[in-house]
Amino acid sequence: MLEEHQTIEDHRTVISSQIRVAEDIQMEEGDNDGDNAIEEIENNV
Repeated sequence: MLEEHQTIEDHRTVISSQIRVAEDIQMEEGDNDGDNAIEEIENNV
């Protein structure tokens, strides 16, 4: 998934993006515990 040459900042950017996606999914679905959002991220990785 991640290449060796990527920096820590690149990793942080990817993780931040995934967190924003999860939060957006939670808001859209009204999912309070975040389970569906986490599954959605795992399916898109």
